[in-house]
Amino acid sequence: MQPLPAHIATAALLFVTLISGCSAAGTGVTESGLPAANFTSAWQAMNSGTSGVMWGVWGTSAEDVFAVGEGGVSHYDGNAWSSMSNAPGSFLDGVWGSSATNVFAVGGALQPGGGYTGVILHYDGHSWGAMGGSANLLAGIWGSSGSDVYAVGDAGAILHYNGTDWHSVTGITNSNLRAVWGTSAASVYVVGDRGTILHYDGSSWHVIDIGTLSALWGIWGDSPSDIFIVGSGGTILRHNGDIWAAMSTGDTNTLWGIWGDSASDIFAVGYHGTRLHYDGFRWNDVSGLASDTYHAVWGSSPMNVFVAGNAGTILRFTG
Repeated sequence: MQPLPAHIATAALLFVTLISGCSAAGTGVTESGLPAANFTSAWQAMNSGTSGVMWGVWGTSAEDVFAVGEGGVSHYDGNAWSSMSNAPGSFLDGVWGSSATNVFAVGGALQPGGGYTGVILHYDGHSWGAMGGSANLLAGIWGSSGSDVYAVGDAGAILHYNGTDWHSVTGITNSNLRAVWGTSAASVYVVGDRGTILHYDGSSWHVIDIGTLSALWGIWGDSPSDIFIVGSGGTILRHNGDIWAAMSTGDTNTLWGIWGDSASDIFAVGYHGTRLHYDGFRWNDVSGLASDTYHAVWGSSPMNVFVAGNAGTILRFTG
């Protein structure tokens, strides 16, 4: 299933102050002193064993990586990718775990009359099984621990897992929610359509309005004072612990996913083969000649980064 069109107006974002020190994406030598060409050439295409669209990727190490999408769940053991679980009539959109034996995946199941309901799968180290569901498609999942997990999705769906049961959080928003991430159990962020940003402070949820109408697709952070959000039209927002501000990249392709090892080593991926790298000073285009659309990125270290996208595409960056 393809998500909603992501080219939503971003004019309302113009009032946001540009982050100091961020300039248009470039090539040559990055301001960190590392050759940008290294980031462009050090990608290898991997045989995923599927031609289905990949929507999510996460792992515990470079030898234990899970990718999810239209083909269900694929796993990389350090040598090859193989299918772990098929999902006929459904697709999986997000994956996250607290350990190699406690992994969650979320997505949607096609209904006979059309439309999707949400599904939650769980891996216990031996097999995948249905764990729960939702009236609405689910797109993102993250937790601070195995007993504190959030899943988010369409029509404002927010579900929380306490280690025993899933419970729905209602009345926060009606917007479609795309991704969730946090710094702790007491600080959780959710992003979605129409510039939706939600924050849970450990006791209640709050709507953060920064004036953008961009669809927001991914979020990652290094600390409470270094949080990054990506979205439509090349949108990248950064939170410094005080304010949210737009970052300039010179790229207008929609960005789906973001992951970093630190606040000065971040990858963002998206439409038309877009792969950007932030070195702490600027965003650099490290796409090379690839043209596939990429939806997710995750790494075990700065030198082991995995990107997943259309047609079963999985790339690996080895520095």
